[in-house]
Amino acid sequence: MKKIVIIISALAVSVCAALVAQAQSPNDEMHALAVNKPGADRFPVVEFWKDRIAAMNAAYVRNSAELSFMRKLAPDENGPWTILWKEIKDGDNVVIASIVLDNTSEDGCAASANSSASAVSWAEDCPAKIVTILPTGEKKAQDTRACYQWFPLGSRGDLAEPDERTYATYDPSERTVSFRVTAKGKFVRSCTKNVEVR
Repeated sequence: MKKIVIIISALAVSVCAALVAQAQSPNDEMHALAVNKPGADRFPVVEFWKDRIAAMNAAYVRNSAELSFMRKLAPDENGPWTILWKEIKDGDNVVIASIVLDNTSEDGCAASANSSASAVSWAEDCPAKIVTILPTGEKKAQDTRACYQWFPLGSRGDLAEPDERTYATYDPSERTVSFRVTAKGKFVRSCTKNVEVR
């Protein structure tokens, strides 16, 4: 009996370790793309958000006219916007999941619930998009929302800890994209969202 308990305990530890390893996998982490950097427009994800980026640029121009400390935008220049994105292969299709940090519009980001003991709101519930690109080049887009982790749990002014990340994973059997963020190496339950790809 003792041997069985030890084996079960060892198995539980292995499963937990595998889950933690999965949570920390660099392959699942979303990439950050600064839209105003040279060459950013060569990434397809910028095209997916072009209408919202244009609206964000317009808001930035309005604000910079009123606030002297804000740098003016040159014609055809984008503001300091960041998109989190992840490209995933699904057979012959490509699935691109992305989240945009938009604090300029009413339907932009909103403070998200924080499931830790801290009272600091640290992740934003932001506009997200899943685009499936078929072998023919046809694109199917779905709008949703997901948590965007843009500053760490402890303070807006500190750098993010190494184990505070934003992930997008894809389950081909369920055709589901999962958006997740971690804090202190653990998934934040309130920021986990599963979206069925149609």
